[in-house]
Amino acid sequence: MSEQLVTYIALGLLIVGVIAFIIILKKQGGSNNSQKNKSINSNSTNLFFKSNEACYEYSKKYFSSVILKSKSSVLGIVYLIGQDKKSGTVRCTVYVDSKQTEILIWVFFDDLEHSINIGDFVSVGINDIGKVFTVKDFEDTVEVGNPEGLKNLKDATIGVIIEKLTTELDIKSGFFIPFK
Repeated sequence: MSEQLVTYIALGLLIVGVIAFIIILKKQGGSNNSQKNKSINSNSTNLFFKSNEACYEYSKKYFSSVILKSKSSVLGIVYLIGQDKKSGTVRCTVYVDSKQTEILIWVFFDDLEHSINIGDFVSVGINDIGKVFTVKDFEDTVEVGNPEGLKNLKDATIGVIIEKLTTELDIKSGFFIPFK
């Protein structure tokens, strides 16, 4: 055998060995990477809810309720819209007298980019603490047909809708994604 042929065979075997080594490393590293990617993706996948009401129920159950005080923010569902289409009431759950209570907050939303409808899931900033109207008391007043009870709603806690929210919960931040 000539010296040149031996060199070509040795070089060929070296190339085959390097390629085999790379393939083995990719298979071992690739399976680890795919496992890492799966765990990263499964941890960063957001939670999607079927409805605004489901988001609200989830927030009541898994987020801590805030104490009813000025400058706090709460999550809620738009309950009623005023005739002016710039105000209404939002059903929220807060702590009142150390007890989780579902109340109505009188809100304004005239400077939002998106329309607000009954049943929307929203974030509300509380501006002024007023009379506490529980949802149950309000519904009982309406059922009885007492117009004075409805008029007194103007004395309720006042807030502003900060933003309309989607039914998607960002797992990393722990916040619902704002409506775009």
